[in-house]
Amino acid sequence: FDAVRVLNLPADVGKWRVTAGILSKAGLEFERFPAIDGGLPEHVDAWSEYEARGLELEIERRINRRLIQSTGAWGYLATMEAVLEDARQNRHSSLLVFDDDVLLHRDFAEAIDAIVERLPEDALILYLGNSQVDPDQAHEIDEIFYHPGGEANGSFAVVMASAAFDDLIAATTR
Repeated sequence: FDAVRVLNLPADVGKWRVTAGILSKAGLEFERFPAIDGGLPEHVDAWSEYEARGLELEIERRINRRLIQSTGAWGYLATMEAVLEDARQNRHSSLLVFDDDVLLHRDFAEAIDAIVERLPEDALILYLGNSQVDPDQAHEIDEIFYHPGGEANGSFAVVMASAAFDDLIAATTR
């Protein structure tokens, strides 16, 4: 990967130490990326304004809820936008982003190489963990891969190719 970032609130030093230890033990080179605290007044105000507008997107009407459920989720989305902007400005060809509460498979370092080698050339995003909204819609590709087949959220760990950066940034503002 051209860059590996770990999203972590600047004040959450304890969580940073634990996660840095896990990733170091796996042999990964990474940098801490300062997460945005959605509980800060400016973000609480922005999220409250967003929430007050009601269900705007078709997907929100279908699931009968807003996509951004809390001020914490608002901060997380702003953090993802910032890390993508940073990757775009630094012309990274690929980006691996970990949440600071990630848990790794004991063979992560070996497994990730094998997984990436098997990806189709046109793959833009690879979730290494997510929350499946409707598991019944998932389509197994093989013993390692599956396609969510519907909505999935959360990231925990995600690989993104630079060709996806612009679309992902646009999606955060939408």
